[in-house]
Amino acid sequence: VSLALLPIASVKIMWPRTDEEKQRKRNCGFINLMERKDAEVAKEALSMKELFGIEMRIGWGKALPKPPVPIYVHDANDKGGLSRGGDRAVVKMPKDADTRALIDVMAEYVAKEGHSFERAVMERERGNPLFEFLFDASSGEGVYYKWRVFSLCQSDTLVEWRQSPFQMFAGGITWVPPTDEPASDRRSRSPSRDRHKRDALTEEERDAFEMMLRKLTAERDLVGDAMVFAISRAEAAKEVVETLTESMTILETPIPSKIARLYLVSDILHNSSAAVAKASLYRGLFENCLVEIFQALGDKLASIDGRITAEGMKDKVLRVLRVWEVWSLYPQAFTAKLESLFLGKPIPVEGAAKDEDLDGAPLEDVDGEAIDGEELDGEPLDDDVDGEPIGDDDMFPEGQAGDGAGKPKTKWDDDEEEEEGFNPNLPVSKWNKPTK
Repeated sequence: VSLALLPIASVKIMWPRTDEEKQRKRNCGFINLMERKDAEVAKEALSMKELFGIEMRIGWGKALPKPPVPIYVHDANDKGGLSRGGDRAVVKMPKDADTRALIDVMAEYVAKEGHSFERAVMERERGNPLFEFLFDASSGEGVYYKWRVFSLCQSDTLVEWRQSPFQMFAGGITWVPPTDEPASDRRSRSPSRDRHKRDALTEEERDAFEMMLRKLTAERDLVGDAMVFAISRAEAAKEVVETLTESMTILETPIPSKIARLYLVSDILHNSSAAVAKASLYRGLFENCLVEIFQALGDKLASIDGRITAEGMKDKVLRVLRVWEVWSLYPQAFTAKLESLFLGKPIPVEGAAKDEDLDGAPLEDVDGEAIDGEELDGEPLDDDVDGEPIGDDDMFPEGQAGDGAGKPKTKWDDDEEEEEGFNPNLPVSKWNKPTK
C-alpha cells in the first residue's frame, strides 16, 4: 500500500530547527487521511518499513479537522491525476485572460495564507464555474493553478519563473513550466481590442461591478469578492476607481453602504502591492479621488441628526484612516487633510512659514549709538556724597529734641490740651466724651 493511493486531508512535516534536532538524524510528521479505515490500513502496512534507509515508526496522533475535499486524490486512469502526458505535466497558460488573472490572484493568496485559505474558498465557491480549477485538477486550468502555487512558493513571480522541468517531490511526475505567453494572447487580439482590454471594463463587467456595489455590506466575504474583481481587472483601474468614487459621493446613500464601500477602497489599496500587472495604479488613482470621497463622507456626517449614529460613523471612518497611517499608504499630511475634510475642520496648511517675525520688523538698535570715549555715568565725585552725619542737635532746637514741640502746626493739631482718656478720632458718644 502507498499513501499516494489514499485520499489525503493534510500533511505537516516537523522540520528540524535546532542543531540538537538536526544531530538526531531523524524527522517526524503528521498525515491526516480522509477516512479512518484508510489510516488503519496505512499504519499496519507501513509501520517499521524503511524509507530512504530509515525505519519508519508510525503511531496515532490527535484527531484533526478535515476539509470538505482531500488535498490530493490518486487517479488510476491518469498518472498523477494531472496530465495526459504520461509522467509529465505540461503546463499551459489559460487562453482566457480573465481566467488567468483570477487563478493568479487565487494562487498568490494560497501561497501566502496556506491551504486553509484554499479550503475556505472551495467550501464557499462549490458549484461556481469560475472556480472549477480548484476541483478539477486534471483540467488545463487546474494544472496551471497547481504549478502557479508551487512556483510562487519557490520565490518566482507572476512575470518571471524558472522554465526548466522539475519534480515537486522525489519520484513524482515531471512538471514542464510554460515558456512564454500563449500565441493567442499575443497575436489573435487586434491593437484596438488590446487597448480596450487595458483601459476599460466591458459592459458585462461594469454591470457586474455595479451590482456588487449595490449589494455590498461590511461582510468580509462580500468585500473580498469585490476586491478580487477589482485587482484582477487592474488594467481598467481608472474605470473601477471612477465607478467606486461615483457610488460614494451620493448624499442619499445609506451610511452602511458608504462604510462598506470605504472598506472596499481600503482592501483594494492594501492589495495594490500584489504581484498583479498594473495593480499599483490603484494607489495613485485613489489619491486623486479621496478628497472628493471624504468631502462627501463629511457632508453625510453633518446631515445626521442622531448623536449615536453620527459617533458610530465617525468611529468607523477614523479607524480606516488610522489603519492607512499604519500601512503608510499616503503621507501623514494627506491623511490629516482627509480627516479634516471629514470632520469639517479647517484644513492644515502645508509649508506655512514658521520663521516670520509675528511682531513686525525688528528694531535696529534699541539703545542708539554708542558714545565713543565718554563715560556713560559722567565723572566720579571726589567729595563725600553723603556729607557729615546729622545729629540730634541739628534736627531739634536745644531742649526740644524728640518731644514734638518744635514741629509746625497743621490742621490736624489741636490748640487745646487733650483730655485724658479722650480720643478725638472716634465719634463722640457716651463712651467717648471729654470730661470737664
